[in-house]
Amino acid sequence: IAYLVLRARSNTRVPTPPTVTDTPEVIPGLDDLGSSSGSEIELYDRGDPTRLSARILSARTDPVPERRGMVRMERPEAWACLKTGQVIHVRANSGLFYMPDRQREPESGTISGDVVVRVFPPPEGGPAGADPTGEPLATLRTSTLTFDGNSFEVSTPERFEFTGGELAGAGTGLKLIYNEVAQRVELLEIRRGESVTFTPVAASSVRPGPPRSPATPATPASAGAAGVASGSP
Repeated sequence: IAYLVLRARSNTRVPTPPTVTDTPEVIPGLDDLGSSSGSEIELYDRGDPTRLSARILSARTDPVPERRGMVRMERPEAWACLKTGQVIHVRANSGLFYMPDRQREPESGTISGDVVVRVFPPPEGGPAGADPTGEPLATLRTSTLTFDGNSFEVSTPERFEFTGGELAGAGTGLKLIYNEVAQRVELLEIRRGESVTFTPVAASSVRPGPPRSPATPATPASAGAAGVASGSP
């Protein structure tokens, strides 16, 4: 794991005995580490040290003295590279994370303010972990998001909006549990749904089927170009 290591020196002199001058160099604990700006953390797959699994960036990082192991970040941003090749990008205005070991990813935390989560397809022609380009497969927007790295649970009690493929919608209260081993979503709960809109793919992007028989009349669209289903409380 390639990581940013912060060190500090103690300039305190020991008054006695007279032969002792400077104290030996020490590596402080998390609570003794000062603030840093423009931090960038790269994390690599433990099973494959050549594979970049995540990058975490922030405009500023400050320890929280009254809460051991906690750090506060301004404008945090993260790229997570799944084993499927898909890339998840997360950004927010601020974040509070539990990081007892700064040589590892945060174990849990909450990000707040203009939270945007996007899922991209595997980058084409680029190295593993390269920043994806093009349109995301799915996008989630909300005001706050909490995650737990041990249970792979993501949740928010606030209102959220999402788009993905032919679906778009909104609701309040979201809980998602991801199975990292099986690479799939195990649980998805929405406390109160508002609406879900289904927009079919444009005709120009659909592969044409066999020609229709002249004797067969065309079937009129029953729901127009899009269907809307209201969520239930």
